[in-house]
Amino acid sequence: MGWFEALSWIKDLELKNVVIEMDVKLVVDAFNAGLVTSSSVFGDIIDACKKKFRSYPFCKIDWVVRDSNYMAHHLAKIAMNFSSPFIWNELSFNVDCLSHTSCSC
Repeated sequence: MGWFEALSWIKDLELKNVVIEMDVKLVVDAFNAGLVTSSSVFGDIIDACKKKFRSYPFCKIDWVVRDSNYMAHHLAKIAMNFSSPFIWNELSFNVDCLSHTSCSC
């Protein structure tokens, strides 16, 4: 569901030509397949995401192997320590500073 929220963020920032990378091949394949054949909660979520995604023709969703998605997992682990939603808007920053309280960035 993170990429569902990411679409709102992309719209708010008026970003173009965005590639969303996910390491869950089942989700990426289901999304890119066109139709979800089963009637399930999973299918309903994919359909809702497809409906929202139609408003973003300048975005695409690609699958990457988990090892290539290290940064996303690292940021997700850090984000679990925040009590409210947190969005990183910077294109480059020192990730190590987020995980060490003594670091001055």
